[in-house]
Amino acid sequence: MKRLKKLISIASALVMTVSTVLGGTVFAAASSFFDVTDDNRYKDSIITLTKLGVIDGYDDGTFKPEGEITRAEFTKMLITALGYGGNTALPTQFDDTTGHWAATFIRTAYDMGIINGTGERTFEPDKPVTYEQALKMLVCTLGYEGFAISQGGYPAGYISQAGSLRLTDNITGQGNSDPATRQVIAQAVYNSLEVPIMTQSVGGQATTTNMTILKDHLGVVRVQGILTGVEDTVSNDCDVALYAKQIAVRPTSGQNRDTVVINLGDYTERSVGELSRMLGNEMTFYYAQGVSDDDKQLRILDDETTKNTVTTVGYKNFMGYSGGSFEYAAGASVKTLKISDDATVIYNGKAVADSDLPYDVVSRSDKTVKQTANDIEDLLRLWLGDDVEYSIRGDVAFTDSGADGTIDMLTINDYKTILAYKAPTTSDYRLQDALTTGTSITLDPNDLSKKIYIEKDGKEIQATAIRANDIVSYTESIDGSVLNLYVISETVSGTVNSINTTDMTITIGTEVYDLGEDCARYIQEKEGKTLTSGVTGTFYLDKLNAVVYGKLQEVAVDPYGYITAVNEDLGEGVLYVTAYIPSISTSSAASYRLSGRVRVNGKSVDNYGEVMTLLEDVAGTANQDENENVYGGDAPENTAYSQPVRIKISGDEITDIKTIDTEASGQNEDTSKLVRYRDLANYYYSGSSFKNDYSSSVEFSVNSSTTVIYVPKDRSQRSEYSKKTISNAFTSGQRYWVEAYDVNQSNVASLVILYGDNAQLNSVKNTTDYSVVADISAQYDMENDETTQALDVYAGATTSTRTWTAANESVVNDADVQIGDVIQFDYDDENKIQNIYTRIKYADVEDVLNDTNGVTVSYSDGERTEVYNWAEATEPTRDNWWQAYTFDFRFPKSRTSNDGDLMYTSSALGEVPYSRVCVYNVYQLVEESNGNINKMYLTKEGFDAETGELRSSDVIQYDEVTISSGTRILRMEELPSGLSYSPYAPDTTENLTARDLKDAAHYGQECSKVIVCSRYGGAVLIIMLPEAAA
Repeated sequence: MKRLKKLISIASALVMTVSTVLGGTVFAAASSFFDVTDDNRYKDSIITLTKLGVIDGYDDGTFKPEGEITRAEFTKMLITALGYGGNTALPTQFDDTTGHWAATFIRTAYDMGIINGTGERTFEPDKPVTYEQALKMLVCTLGYEGFAISQGGYPAGYISQAGSLRLTDNITGQGNSDPATRQVIAQAVYNSLEVPIMTQSVGGQATTTNMTILKDHLGVVRVQGILTGVEDTVSNDCDVALYAKQIAVRPTSGQNRDTVVINLGDYTERSVGELSRMLGNEMTFYYAQGVSDDDKQLRILDDETTKNTVTTVGYKNFMGYSGGSFEYAAGASVKTLKISDDATVIYNGKAVADSDLPYDVVSRSDKTVKQTANDIEDLLRLWLGDDVEYSIRGDVAFTDSGADGTIDMLTINDYKTILAYKAPTTSDYRLQDALTTGTSITLDPNDLSKKIYIEKDGKEIQATAIRANDIVSYTESIDGSVLNLYVISETVSGTVNSINTTDMTITIGTEVYDLGEDCARYIQEKEGKTLTSGVTGTFYLDKLNAVVYGKLQEVAVDPYGYITAVNEDLGEGVLYVTAYIPSISTSSAASYRLSGRVRVNGKSVDNYGEVMTLLEDVAGTANQDENENVYGGDAPENTAYSQPVRIKISGDEITDIKTIDTEASGQNEDTSKLVRYRDLANYYYSGSSFKNDYSSSVEFSVNSSTTVIYVPKDRSQRSEYSKKTISNAFTSGQRYWVEAYDVNQSNVASLVILYGDNAQLNSVKNTTDYSVVADISAQYDMENDETTQALDVYAGATTSTRTWTAANESVVNDADVQIGDVIQFDYDDENKIQNIYTRIKYADVEDVLNDTNGVTVSYSDGERTEVYNWAEATEPTRDNWWQAYTFDFRFPKSRTSNDGDLMYTSSALGEVPYSRVCVYNVYQLVEESNGNINKMYLTKEGFDAETGELRSSDVIQYDEVTISSGTRILRMEELPSGLSYSPYAPDTTENLTARDLKDAAHYGQECSKVIVCSRYGGAVLIIMLPEAAA
């Protein structure tokens, strides 16, 4: 009996040991680590043990699967978990543990025969525990040591026995004598959870018990299966009756496949409503088994390590259902789902039963019209069809349990919406609709005939927590017994720029929303106003992010646009106007049908010819960009009708146009007019102001409210139009071809039209960050059906990458960009890279790092051969932006002439380059009296190839660079797989600081070699070059 108790103690100790060494809290909820990817073969074991509380990760969200555990750590944790202290009475027999922090624990473990030394007098406490050592511990813990000894002892016998117990299942690439990684330890422990523990009787007979670590020491039983019931919401194959706070699970593995009923008890990780929405999913359930067989209490629900495929399709993408096949739109393609003949259909929280049929599906637009469904097939044909009169308004989750390609369950959510008139009370639980008189739902929690679930912001609430003007989206089962309500208090305010009655969408500001089918009617009835483009208001959103109601302001302002063409369709007898309207679409101009009775400049016109003549006349005065310098001598094309306008779109038709008032001049704040304030000219831009010259008075200004429209030379190129932001469109000190409209009394333009070839690009400026290339990958451009390339870069004061896509494959190839290069680039309004300028090539840097012969350099005190010299000269040309050095780029004053570097006068450093990236050796770190390092001296000079010394301090040339709290430092590593970057100091999760840099004063030529991106003399980003190469 004593031996059995000792084995139980050891088994518990193992769990405590792994939990303590790897980190852990009992039944931890967190289970996802960003460094444990889906293709990690050990992911399931890591997730499961994390959910069980056996292991945990680090505070930074990592697990560090390749990390190691030392022999001393493992020994101390095991002895502590066994309940033994350190043996302080006797020293260890190992010379290398004298004075070691774990010496007493090592002595105890040695006395117990748990560990052995690596030699007669050595233990090597700080070496990682090996895989074969870990397996021995597990085998001993489970009581199989005798079997291991009979097979040859350590290590082969233990490894063989571990294999027999399947402790090594799924473990590959781990050398027996190599350090065991955290992920391998996790897999081995996971494999041991349900291995029967072996014990020995008094007579020495080995006996297998039914005890396991999982059941008897973690106190849970595992069952993998499909969730078939949650309280009274059940699937077709649920064969048990459930009560409140009970779930049913049909096992999919193991010998016993009888349905298991588990009580929710005090399980709070997911609500009953959330569990109901997981019906049909195959998951792993861990429950505590009480004294009676019926007493099963849910502890953990693991939905991450089993294979379910859930496809959720919104009602707007339905294309039809027939004969067990459902088609839906997925982007530009059509996809099909195969529905099982016996699939369970959950409609609004409850399975559709035979007793629910036949069922009348009522038309949405005419409640007196209906279609009768006699069976499930009829229901699905109507609910999932493309006929909006009978299809649901919501979404359907199609669940494929076990991912076998056939849908086993359809969870249908068919939403209706109420605008709460007032808050329900305990004396009146009715939720009354403010939009439709007489419509209400009773939410009495004492009504046992209904199951009511109310959610707000992801949490369950009481009915009395609903407030007046809350939007409530709800679903109701066929028999009315299940109500799920979702309370939304989200609104959006802004101007309606377009309404598409075909697609039922509404554009508010620049965002497109679905439009509720009764929204316009509600606004007309309740507000007495018409929902149309140009109106401004506050709009209410439902659970589907659709606008279902709005409160409109009195004044409507027509948005700015630019007409590109006018075409008359003689066959249809209609007129189409092509216009770029950035408040509707920033990506392209589009064609709009002209209303049969359109207002032009305040006058109602029903003659298309009259409209065309008027637009053509104004276009003659609007297109002034024929100056030979605007487009390099080329005249603009297709300008017959092109001009800026104010324009109103209603239901995809143009109902109002305001052209340039050719007789007005001066400032204008009347939104019913469009007045040109300044004609087209090549203005000088400085600090939000436009002038004729840098020293002249301000002609007009711009701010964040100014609409800037770029107009291409060929007006017919719809996709070339773009809306610009002030910061992206204009750079101080540059000239631009612009004209200004509707300038207010503060001299701020409401509309600016921008012309010229270079206006489309967000060009490199003196404020543009330097980007360090971290990765280059191929990327498929679906829109243009071509493969281009994407760059992951570190830029500015950041330790995370951003991905930029090249406009085409040649952009990256022509620039010969490689990982590690420092670049700047122009990009367009779609954030596509158009031109790349390489400032420092890493291949050149690597050559210097690996050059042991050095280069000969000349100084005033003579020649010498140096290694790690970064002062290599180059020929200044226009192509390299007039740079004089290979490893030192300074932003120039001019890109067209060699006028020197753009400089900045710093109060702390004097005159320094405005923007610079340079490779240096760290010469000296300057520590302040408070211990902070706020400055460093950096040199491009190298070390004597023979002595390894820099030139003396009285002659060496160096730059002063400041460091601030905003400076970011990254460490570059050369791995077998290529270059890698890390913001952490080696073998830690601590962010790099200036103290991690090595200066030449202490380390000589082993000092840190760095790439420093700076502005105004202050370091923005520092890249520590690889030490291995250095």
